[in-house]
Amino acid sequence: MTYFGVFFLLLLNLLVFYQTYTFFPPIWPDEVLFYSPAQSLINGEGLATKVLSGLIEGMDHSTLWMPPSFFLYTGFFLKLFGFSLLSARLGSFFAGLLCIFPLLGIGKKFGLKQSSLFFLASLLFTDILYFKISSTARMESLCLFYCLIGLYLLLTEILTWKKYLFSGFFLGLGFITHPFAVVFIPIALIFSYYKGSIRIVHLLFMGIGGILPLLGWATYILPNTNLFFLQFGAQLGRKKDLLFSVFTIITKIKIILSGFKYPTYKLIILILSTFGVVSLLNNKLSTRINKVILVNVFSIVVLLFFLFLSSESWYVFYLIPFICILNTIIFEFGNIYLKLIALSTIIYNIVILFIFLINNFYINDTANLQEKYFIEIYNKCQDKKKVYLQAIPDPYFYLIQKNKYLEIREFIPGELPLPEDFSKNELLSQDIYIFYNEDLIHPTLKKYFKDNVELFERSEINIHSESKIELTFFAIVYMKK
Repeated sequence: MTYFGVFFLLLLNLLVFYQTYTFFPPIWPDEVLFYSPAQSLINGEGLATKVLSGLIEGMDHSTLWMPPSFFLYTGFFLKLFGFSLLSARLGSFFAGLLCIFPLLGIGKKFGLKQSSLFFLASLLFTDILYFKISSTARMESLCLFYCLIGLYLLLTEILTWKKYLFSGFFLGLGFITHPFAVVFIPIALIFSYYKGSIRIVHLLFMGIGGILPLLGWATYILPNTNLFFLQFGAQLGRKKDLLFSVFTIITKIKIILSGFKYPTYKLIILILSTFGVVSLLNNKLSTRINKVILVNVFSIVVLLFFLFLSSESWYVFYLIPFICILNTIIFEFGNIYLKLIALSTIIYNIVILFIFLINNFYINDTANLQEKYFIEIYNKCQDKKKVYLQAIPDPYFYLIQKNKYLEIREFIPGELPLPEDFSKNELLSQDIYIFYNEDLIHPTLKKYFKDNVELFERSEINIHSESKIELTFFAIVYMKK
């Protein structure tokens, strides 16, 4: 029954994804930045991010500001299904679906019953934040998949040295998918402690396994060391700035909660779940169950610490499996009142999903509104050759589908500490500039528009809806006369 139920949930998620992938989540510029090197790879042009060519040094032939695993993975889906938003998002979504298998394996190793494992799967697959980030052509779901396999292996009865070697290998794969996977190293140690004593030799084998994928990345970096320090260093510089100079503690908490729909209600649910966990620990259950609870609690604490350091709402995604496990434990071992707390989580998830579907298909035709928005942008670009985009939702895929000869450049995030001299010529050579927020325009472009008012025609695109919608289809356009 559990396997049939999980299969049903997989199909249901896939159906909802297929109906919503064009507009939910809104097409993010990051997706284009990660799609571009995968497309170049399949076209035999190496890992080039063409949409940043001329804006960041080396991007016209080598992408080094992120590890390559996700680009290779996405390239596989582009090869199978063609160059499209669907292919890019399907790859990430598929990895998100696959995460359920190591997660169920972990739940089984923790001693959860079959009925509880189905509850665990239901919690994961009804979580709209999990669905949202899995549906985005980013690397979080693939990274999580590798890391969950690494954690699962630590709980198995495989020969000890093999267990640690392969666990380290999958954690290493996670790291060359996204560096945030480094957070799973202390979590892996917590899992190892749960399973038994940790010896230096175990850590040595785990380290060897983790280094193997890194060696593959190193062979790509070594011929382009200077570019690596420039591109990857810019990312690290941005993280440093976010950590030390931009966000207060309150802002960081808001960022963590911002990924959830109706965050106030979600916060109440999380507080209730925390009460449920504390109550279980006070009930003096078996030592094994208490250890399972503490393993997941400490894993969440580690993740929260790194979330506060990173200040990225995307990374809240990694909390979800551990929160789901804790709620499942509350459901299995709690009294009737604690079971209601666990059930309230899944009720919240289902209600949010229904509200989402009603808002986007019955109250508003979001797909149609977005298409009107993209058509307006395309009409502005029809007689243009070079387009600069800083729009959300991003019209890149629509524009390329309509005119494959357009030369599109995506914006450089303003907080990246990069020298302006390199990008200035490319920035100023565009025929049309499209922005979703005038306050976020690159400083070089702001000055260019201000000093050359007579060269540009400024206009706005605003697609109105009769009902209130979360996403605003608005753009500011600067077009050369």
